[in-house]
Amino acid sequence: MLGFPSHQRFYVYTVDTDMRCGYNRLSGIVRNELQCNPLNGDVYIFFNKPRDIIKLLV
Repeated sequence: MLGFPSHQRFYVYTVDTDMRCGYNRLSGIVRNELQCNPLNGDVYIFFNKPRDIIKLLV
């Protein structure tokens, strides 16, 4: 189980994401689609199409 500080915000990207994406592509999605800075300490959550795999960008 992961522990996160109470002040940390979580963003869920609701568009199906290719789970082959690495840090660079996911951080590009955060910058371009979510209009956020991926290095600000928030948590970004990505799901694949069947919603059985998730990736967290922390």
